Amino acid sequence: MFKVTMTARGQVLIPVELRRRLHLTSGTRFTVSDADGKIVLVPELPDAVGAGFGFLGRRLMRPDSGRDEHPERRTT
Repeated sequence: MFKVTMTARGQVLIPVELRRRLHLTSGTRFTVSDADGKIVLVPELPDAVGAGFGFLGRRLMRPDSGRDEHPERRTT
């Protein structure tokens, strides 16, 4: 269990041990809610669909992605 103090601006520091354990990095976004008088912070997951496409997603976004890069392989 960790104890933290809220600043006058409403900021709370998440202890480093907890950040490391949960793999939280600078810029991590959270959903904030309350549950029976408790504040709940849930880290948002990275874009799984975008991450899953990897290089394929970037290739699909290129304007020339439909072009065959090996003309000798064409069957027409």
